[in-house]
Amino acid sequence: MASPKSQKKKSELSSVLEQADEALARRRAQETEEEGQTATSLSAEEETYSNIGANTFFSIMFQEGIAPEDKKNAFVKALTFAVESDTEESKARLAEYAMFKSYLQFERKQLAVEVIRLTDTGAFAELQQVLRDLNEGVIEFNDLMQPLADIIDAVYELRMAGNTLDVFREIQEDKEAEADRKQRLDEKEQAIRAIADRQQHIHRLIAAEKENKSLLRFLGGPELTKDARMKIASLDVDQRELLRDVEDVRRDIESIKAESTPESRFADFAAQKEKLRELLDLTSEEHRERQKNLVKSAEGFVYSTSERVSNVLKHLKSMSGQADALYENNGHMRHAYSILSDAEREAGSANQSLREKLQVAPGDESSIQKMDRERRVEAVEDYIGLLDSAAVDTTQTLKDLTEQGGSIKTMRDTNRQQIDKTSKLHSSSVSGVSERLATVLQAVSAAALNEATGGAKASIEHMAASTRRILGQKAIENAVGMQETVDELDQAIEQLREFGELQEKATGLTREALSEIGTKMGELEQVTEEAAAGLRRSIGVHADAELHNRGGGDDGETKSGGVEPAAPRTTRAPFERLR
Repeated sequence: MASPKSQKKKSELSSVLEQADEALARRRAQETEEEGQTATSLSAEEETYSNIGANTFFSIMFQEGIAPEDKKNAFVKALTFAVESDTEESKARLAEYAMFKSYLQFERKQLAVEVIRLTDTGAFAELQQVLRDLNEGVIEFNDLMQPLADIIDAVYELRMAGNTLDVFREIQEDKEAEADRKQRLDEKEQAIRAIADRQQHIHRLIAAEKENKSLLRFLGGPELTKDARMKIASLDVDQRELLRDVEDVRRDIESIKAESTPESRFADFAAQKEKLRELLDLTSEEHRERQKNLVKSAEGFVYSTSERVSNVLKHLKSMSGQADALYENNGHMRHAYSILSDAEREAGSANQSLREKLQVAPGDESSIQKMDRERRVEAVEDYIGLLDSAAVDTTQTLKDLTEQGGSIKTMRDTNRQQIDKTSKLHSSSVSGVSERLATVLQAVSAAALNEATGGAKASIEHMAASTRRILGQKAIENAVGMQETVDELDQAIEQLREFGELQEKATGLTREALSEIGTKMGELEQVTEEAAAGLRRSIGVHADAELHNRGGGDDGETKSGGVEPAAPRTTRAPFERLR
């Protein structure tokens, strides 16, 4: 009963025959490129082995159900010189063996060709795409990232130096100076255009005046009229003045362009200032677009990397299948040639034993028998020589197959390691770089927001310092104002005190005046009454005189019916209550 190991080897050898048949079938069914028809003719080499199935050694090697050891024994038997048979039969058998070995080499070549046809032809195309896509992705990301990182670094350095506000103010001053220069240049350019328009107008006027021909020109007089000549001369003067004006304006333009920006107070931070200006000059939407492009670049790099590495992995796996097929074919061939090598060695020993037997002459050997024996010895020795040559070829081929097997195994193992590395690259490494890109993008955004926070803090601190300074000034002003109020109050108090004293004096004077007025008023009343009484007496003088003349009284004294004099009154001041 055959061992499991023998059964395995038997199945492997059987697969060689199957592969050989399949290869022949594929070649016979291959379509021609020119006509697209099924190929029916065989190549000369294929024609040579068209009847290989009838080969004795082919039948032994690929006969099913026979253990490798039994196959070897069958090979030994077939390769041992048949003494009892015709010599030509052994030679024919050896030629048949040479044909079988040639067939094995042919199949070895054809199987290798089949594997070659399966070779992945996209390796260099993939290499080109990997180098192009991934390197372009890295360069694009760096190009988009660097300006943003430079801006953040510049803002950070300015903030750390405490120069952000001052540099910002200087940038604003630079912009104002540039805007002023641009405005002046625009005005000068407009002046040049205006002068050009005026010159063109003068040219048209001169051309028009030149049409005013003199009637005396036919008699040798001037070509143009006097008025035309005078106007043209005047226009020429205007034109020369315009040319001088143009030169003056051009000098002004050159002077404006030559104006240099005032020397920066922050020469040590020139690069940082430039980056801050870049940040300020772009709109918010432009900055947002720059960051969007950075995010798209990072996202594209991740997808490109994943796709490219995935394709490389696909190619490597394809190569792995080719390497496995090569190694399997190599193993089948080595196994077959191992059987042949052992069979040739044992057959060689058997043939040597046969030769030695034939070299021993029997004691009663006749001349004819001797000639026949020596002929057989020569045939055996020639057979041994041919078999030895075949054995050398078998040994060399087995050596080549063994070396090739080692190379194929090394290639297969290397490919498997590369598949493992690429698989890890496709999984963990791509994921890792994706996470790093995400971290970097978040870090850039965080850094920008941190600088925004730092900038806001610095601005608030500047504003707080300004307000403290203003509040301090106002507090001093308020304090001064309050002191002025105190002074005003002191002045008012002093004025009121003086007013009180004056009022008191006025009151005393008034009191005295009123008292005196009261006294005078009493006297005035008395005098008034006396004057009234005198007036009444004056009025009654005529009546009294008439009465006296009539004898009505004497000495002018008042009689009955006359007016009695007023009784004397006590004199009293009307404002006595004020005393």
